[in-house]
Amino acid sequence: VIAMVAMLLLLAAPVLADDGGEELHVGPDEDYTSIQEAVDEAESGSKILVYPGEYEESVKVETDSLEIVAEGDGVKVTSPEEGEACFEVKADHVVIKGFELTGPPLTAGIRFEGSHNVFKDNNIHDLSGTDVSALVCMDADGGSNHNKIVNNTISGAWNGIVIQAGSDDTPDAVNKRNAIKGNVISEVVESPIVVENGTGFWVAGNKITGVSDGEGHCIQIGAGEGNTETQGHHRVVRNELVDCGLNGIHVYTSDAHLESNRIAGNDVSAAGGCGIHLEGYPEFPVRWTLIRHNHVHENEGGGICLGAEANYNRVFGNKACDNGADGLLIVGHHNGIRRNLACDNEGNGIVVEG
Repeated sequence: VIAMVAMLLLLAAPVLADDGGEELHVGPDEDYTSIQEAVDEAESGSKILVYPGEYEESVKVETDSLEIVAEGDGVKVTSPEEGEACFEVKADHVVIKGFELTGPPLTAGIRFEGSHNVFKDNNIHDLSGTDVSALVCMDADGGSNHNKIVNNTISGAWNGIVIQAGSDDTPDAVNKRNAIKGNVISEVVESPIVVENGTGFWVAGNKITGVSDGEGHCIQIGAGEGNTETQGHHRVVRNELVDCGLNGIHVYTSDAHLESNRIAGNDVSAAGGCGIHLEGYPEFPVRWTLIRHNHVHENEGGGICLGAEANYNRVFGNKACDNGADGLLIVGHHNGIRRNLACDNEGNGIVVEG
């Protein structure tokens, strides 16, 4: 009898996740039939496993340290309301992994604020509406730091991945040390990747193609208007960019110094503007950037372009060939140009006006 009672108690006990938290199961034949129910019941440290099915809900996550994982293929979340994201995260240490996300007009796949979150292996597609971003953080106060956006597939949205900080009340807010790595982004209208008002970001190993709007940059890194906080130390490395509407990689500032960035090992082709474009502002240049070992080719506006306020940068070991204008156009001051290959451009090989 004692052994039977012990067995019954064991069966009734909740399953524990690897880190000691509770494990909750969501699915048509599981304890929870909606993801939101499981999230509401979960305590910090829990793992939520979601089994194949279609879930029409906008999931609000406000508990720290939750892992929400799609178990296998065919786990689809569709937001039921226009303007509500499939996942709305306002917490830290949250993992969302392996979901298919879509919805009605003006719907984001994942909208978040917080730090140390991981958004990985999700397929976000067919989102409609002007300025809608597939995966977005717009933190008015800043402080959304150390997040990882990794190996997601994004298609059919206005913007892809957007991480911004600041507002009229908090113009100097910044986000720090977020990573955007290994994502595949295609068929967006304007901007596949945007980082505005941040420092220490890694943007690496992403593949981007097919920007339809002629004003869109494939990767846009900048200090927004009104923000006076010195920013920089970004790493934009080993990305593959094809068919950008305007520039492939665009680094810009307006009211703050943007400095000590590294743009290396990228392959940029078929951009409507320059392959790589640095654009400063009077008294606030883009400076101390290392542009190294990039291959920029077949871009309509030229290969590598440094504007009038792009100063004290180093342009080393790049290959700029078959572009529609100059291979390298250097308008800023005190820039170092060394060991670049410029060939078969319709303009000049290297032009220095600074």
